[in-house]
Amino acid sequence: MKAYKFCLIWMVGLTVCFAPMGWAVEAGKSRVIQQGEVPQGMDAKSWNRIQEQLRQNAFSFDEAGRARNRAHDFSIAAEQAGLDVNGLLRFRAAALNGVALPEAEPKVTGNRVEYRRPSTSSGLVVTEWFVNKEEGLEQGFTIAEVRSAECGAGSASSDSSDPSELQLLVDIAGARAVTVEADGQRARITNEQGRDFGYGGLKAWDVTGRALACRLESFAIRGQWSEI
Repeated sequence: MKAYKFCLIWMVGLTVCFAPMGWAVEAGKSRVIQQGEVPQGMDAKSWNRIQEQLRQNAFSFDEAGRARNRAHDFSIAAEQAGLDVNGLLRFRAAALNGVALPEAEPKVTGNRVEYRRPSTSSGLVVTEWFVNKEEGLEQGFTIAEVRSAECGAGSASSDSSDPSELQLLVDIAGARAVTVEADGQRARITNEQGRDFGYGGLKAWDVTGRALACRLESFAIRGQWSEI
């Protein structure tokens, strides 16, 4: 099988546009409440609060680390080997600046799951996170310095690469093809069954909030998806 890797910086999102609709009961019967409409007898603030809570509950992970995204008809499972989508695609941050990142136990909170992956040779830690929501499945990364004790005894920072440039490799298991657009900001992932997933919304910023230049690249490898 082919396994694809993405080269990217900091934050990417797997997103698809979706216009939600809600249901309400009025005058003893149910009817569809259109987006932006407030049911009769309810103020907008209360209705928006109810809608937001329902949305969060609908996309939350259960105790086993599983969730559904009914807006886009896929299931998600948070596993140590990475985040599984439909049992057909699996995403995992695999390396930072060419140094392999370890597997990690997922930590689930509501509709969010995190993987903390320390890079022992660089003194950096990658917190990979996913948020399940109406727009799609958002994947993001927070890269921060860690204390030497967290990197393990005898570890040291690497001077082999430009610290102003970071290359984060993300494994995508089960992809038949990955097509990155010319501007490097969006891609299309096609799984082995021929279903396409949009991969876009690429953003990056530093600790001060300053926007940084970033782009996607892709390449295929043979063998197991977890190989670097």
